[in-house]
Amino acid sequence: VTDADAEVRSAAYTALSRIETPEASHALTQLVLHGPVDDAAAAAVALADSHEPSARAALLELAAGTDAIATRAANALEGADGADVDALMTALLTRDDPAWTEIGMEHARARRDRDAIPRLRELAVHPRPEVASRAIDVIAEIGGPTAIEALDALAASHGRARRIAIQMLMNIPETHDPALATAIAITRDEV
Repeated sequence: VTDADAEVRSAAYTALSRIETPEASHALTQLVLHGPVDDAAAAAVALADSHEPSARAALLELAAGTDAIATRAANALEGADGADVDALMTALLTRDDPAWTEIGMEHARARRDRDAIPRLRELAVHPRPEVASRAIDVIAEIGGPTAIEALDALAASHGRARRIAIQMLMNIPETHDPALATAIAITRDEV
């Protein structure tokens, strides 16, 4: 892990993650906490790949913070299976910082986490247009009846979310008719 070659160090982190002992997880955690930025990010990914319970616990604990270390840990956990990770990522959706929100949204998208849809619906009317638009995109990508209900409600609302939600509904095959009906009703209301 102290080799001058970054590729050798990365291979060492991967090897440590495969050892799957608390000692190996501790060594990787120390690298996340105290290593150079690139090495710390690689060590966080190695921790996420480990099946050692203490590795996951360490990442979850680190990701609960708000500093650069927490960001590395959260990024490493993005898309990982488990209710504990889903809960952490949903909590990230409540933070005011768009960078944290994006990590949570990407996790919800990757996991098709329907439990995140209520919070994503709230983000769909966020004052920052890029956050609002991304939230609507993620709802559509998650799909399913809950997503369709959320998009339908946004399409019937007022504000910039309406147009994007209608577009998303039109792209979901099972919603063509209801989305068209909503679009026609909205157009009649506005004319």
